[in-house]
Amino acid sequence: MLTSAECLQRFGDPMNDRERLAFEREWMTLWVPPPGISAFPRRVYCHRYLVPVLHDLHDRIIDNKLAEQVKTWDGCYNVRLKKGGTTLSLHAWGLAWDMNAAWNQFGQVPTMSPSLVSCIELSGADWGGRWKKPDGMHGQLATWPSNGA
Repeated sequence: MLTSAECLQRFGDPMNDRERLAFEREWMTLWVPPPGISAFPRRVYCHRYLVPVLHDLHDRIIDNKLAEQVKTWDGCYNVRLKKGGTTLSLHAWGLAWDMNAAWNQFGQVPTMSPSLVSCIELSGADWGGRWKKPDGMHGQLATWPSNGA
């Protein structure tokens, strides 16, 4: 699982305005989801490493006829600390997203179906619902791309 310490070392501190602007210019992009999941936004501002994961997630949800299970898209890039924590969230580098937040609150028993969770994990993401303190709305990049970029 990727950590905020690894992201800080690799991409700099997004709380520092100068480092954040340089990071955004080099690493952030707009992903335009294909049609098919009405809850997905028209554009997602995210880290370029996350684009293939989100695209694969979208395709898996469609292929498995689970689009109706995605009720809300609740954000991606957001420079902030982890909920209840002192370290930065992977949202701070656009490497995480939240969906179906109202039904999967932080610290509560997640309600996502095993089929939807499987789509998340098979797409190359870690699902926060498996954590010691569950965050069932949360998905994040699982590993760095193999090309080492």
